[in-house]
Amino acid sequence: MVWVLREFLRDDENLISLAVDISEYYKKLYTDNGYIAVLENELKETEKGIANLIKVIEKGVISDAVTSRLEKLEKDKANLKEAMEAEKLKYALAEDENSIKKYFDMYAKADFDDEDTRNKILDYFIDKIYVYNDRLVITWWYCDDRTTIELDTLTEITELQDKRSNRKCSTLTQITP
Repeated sequence: MVWVLREFLRDDENLISLAVDISEYYKKLYTDNGYIAVLENELKETEKGIANLIKVIEKGVISDAVTSRLEKLEKDKANLKEAMEAEKLKYALAEDENSIKKYFDMYAKADFDDEDTRNKILDYFIDKIYVYNDRLVITWWYCDDRTTIELDTLTEITELQDKRSNRKCSTLTQITP
């Protein structure tokens, strides 16, 4: 499994494809500005409420209820602006495939021999691994693909790794602490 992930991350075409796919996913997710439009409408209504209360105060009608309502509307206004900025930032960050690719480049250069690093990368990319008698099925976090590795291919990968490495165990097994 580690070998498959390492080879996947070292392939520039895979990283570019992954970056483009993730960027498109986030664009679809945040292109529908329906949520931002709802926030903008709520902000307009809140600002109208604030303006109305200010008019009431200017007429000399002031009470604890008016003051507390004004404070609540001011707080709501700040929260709505913050939420709108957060949504706009999510969209802006998701637009750039190059930034996403650069982010994934650090994984391509990661030290897979370091157990902590390897575990973080596996947690980040791999959703589930199903082990059958004749194959592994891998589900990834960032796509709907279910990668299947047949037993023969898995055996070839293991044997190839054994030939390349001085270690006498498969990279697909983990040594217990």
